[in-house]
Amino acid sequence: MSVARLSRGLLSCLLLVSLVILVACQSAPEEEATLVPTDEPTEQVEPVDTERVTEQLRIQSGPERLQSVAISPEGDLVAAGLIHEVRLWSLRDGSLVDTIEHRNVAEDIAFSPDGTLLAAGVTTGGAQLSSVADAAEVARLGSGYNNRVAFAPDGQTVATGNRQGIVYIWDVDSGEQIDEWAIPDADNVTALAYSPDGSLLAAGHWDGYVYLWRTGNGTLVDTLEPGSGYCRADGLAFSPDGNYLAVAGAQREFDRIVRLWNVADGTTHQELDMARAPSNAVAYSPGGGLLAASATDGIWLWDAIDGSLLETLQVLDDEGEVVWTYDVAFAPDSQTMAAAMRNGDLVVWSIQR
Repeated sequence: MSVARLSRGLLSCLLLVSLVILVACQSAPEEEATLVPTDEPTEQVEPVDTERVTEQLRIQSGPERLQSVAISPEGDLVAAGLIHEVRLWSLRDGSLVDTIEHRNVAEDIAFSPDGTLLAAGVTTGGAQLSSVADAAEVARLGSGYNNRVAFAPDGQTVATGNRQGIVYIWDVDSGEQIDEWAIPDADNVTALAYSPDGSLLAAGHWDGYVYLWRTGNGTLVDTLEPGSGYCRADGLAFSPDGNYLAVAGAQREFDRIVRLWNVADGTTHQELDMARAPSNAVAYSPGGGLLAASATDGIWLWDAIDGSLLETLQVLDDEGEVVWTYDVAFAPDSQTMAAAMRNGDLVVWSIQR
């Protein structure tokens, strides 16, 4: 036998054996992988939270629309303004605690910093201070359309704004007017907000302008001009650190936005796009991590640090239509948020971060 023929025979045998082994390997069941323990820490993957915001409570107050909402400093009461009254409910179980009577629509409401008083800006008849303990009227501030209110952080004064564009400052203890601030030809006052340290008062107006007043001497510090197109400063909120002022109702061309202003220099810090939904109120969580805006299509909830949109919450009526949200407020724990709805519902959400 020649060497060449022997080599070819050996090659054929090797090929045959390889083929048999390959078929056997493909037919054999796969073995489970064995985890070898190591000293390296295992990376933990956080589960995706699909229930960041859950509805906690819904109070159906009746067919009358809720105009305004506020949560007490202790976080135990939620108040809503209606026609001719403000109602107080327990945040724990939604039970009706009391009703404060008014002469007309309570368009804007606010608790005093110590929680003992509730101010209501009423469509006609002036603003009203009432006792939270017994719902009794304590003082009537001004007259006419004095329908925007805000307490100073120290609780000693309260500001009101009217439809002539005038801001009044009142002494809480006596109910007497102690100051008056006005801009020539200013439009209606639509929103008021004190800075956290009480040194500034922001007044928003129907034409979109926002004026910053120095509370110590009543001087005008800055004028924040509206965006392009039809614009209203319907809601104002200072960030808890006092660095930014959020304005609801701003407009950029045809898009509705919440504009964040740098308080120090009056420049735009950020614009939060709301597509074409007109916003009418805005609120920071006390902890500063969240920013909410109410609109005709629900509530928009952002991360206040980076401006990322976290949730869009919508309340549906019996016909499945989205209900307008008129106002929004946070509780002191920053994890409870309440909203006043056009159909008369008061909705409370629990927020997990």
